[in-house]
Amino acid sequence: MYYNVYYSIYGIFNPKSLLTKSIKIYKYLCMGNMCMKSINCSYEILLGISFLPKHSLKDKVKLAEGGIGFSKLENMLTDDLLRVYDKELEWAEKDDDGVKRGHIFFTDSDYPESLKNYSDAPFCLRYRGEKPKGCDGKWTNYKSICIVGTREANENGRRGAFLLSLEAAKNEIYVYSGFATGIDQASHRGAACASFPTFAVMPCGLEHNYAFRNMELQEAILEANGGFISQFPIDEEPYKWNFHARNDVLAKISDATIVVQAPEQSGALITAKCALDAGKDVFVHKSGEGTEACVKGTQELIDNGAITISNYHDLTVYTLKSFKGTKRAEEISYEEIEKLLKDESINEDFYRFRDSWYRVK
Repeated sequence: MYYNVYYSIYGIFNPKSLLTKSIKIYKYLCMGNMCMKSINCSYEILLGISFLPKHSLKDKVKLAEGGIGFSKLENMLTDDLLRVYDKELEWAEKDDDGVKRGHIFFTDSDYPESLKNYSDAPFCLRYRGEKPKGCDGKWTNYKSICIVGTREANENGRRGAFLLSLEAAKNEIYVYSGFATGIDQASHRGAACASFPTFAVMPCGLEHNYAFRNMELQEAILEANGGFISQFPIDEEPYKWNFHARNDVLAKISDATIVVQAPEQSGALITAKCALDAGKDVFVHKSGEGTEACVKGTQELIDNGAITISNYHDLTVYTLKSFKGTKRAEEISYEEIEKLLKDESINEDFYRFRDSWYRVK
């Protein structure tokens, strides 16, 4: 790619250094809703604008796509775009009761390696809370799964999502989902109960009201060192077309996707298709079988060859143990949990979903 050439020449390619050299281009590049596919061919002009005298660009430098000249690029830097940029900086610097927030750029070391493999990866991700990272500061240390499904899930679906996420988290697997009601929130809750990070990929800006619909769960996610991620400007609304883009990121940022329950024409099915197109494994939870309206989409996936799993252990089997860990959840009877909770000598965590109790061993 073009930027590799310039990196070897200048040795300092980083969007933050571009800020001091070409403030307008930095604003245009990083704070609009742009993806790598649309700007890969633009690196040469963007870097050239940063390092060369402006007068030498007019007849020498053009965008590879569409032959857009420098003057036209300058005209794209509207007041509205610059206001968005200013708001982004103010948001990143604002005190949030100790909660971290900021931006992750494509060129940063902690940008998701799994997303970097795709030409349509967002150039800028906003985060609130923790950034997923391993002991060396990169995203590659831990495996991850994406658990998605319908908002109208039945009891079996919600319980299945909770337990699958709980087991994954106890085996140190990151859980990604979309923070919607139903399956998504049950997935986040399972990982948060295990005190292991879970991450919500949002279809809107992180300052939009959509991101604050369930404050109790939001606090649980943050307390578990999880966080919220968005590719959209901080106050962007959850437009219909944003969900497809978000689902694509969900599928690609994770190592495998599990659809728990989904009706026909569900957004979860879009996530599954994005995962398949990206070469990722897709599974269906056993609660997605049947004839109810809420599982017609997942049943179709099964009919077309998708593998069904009942728990995290099944995932390790069907992925040839690329997912590791042997901890499994087991239900505890009401009589037994009464005794266990009264016994102060027992040092063990117990997890509750609705009226049922579980331990993970």
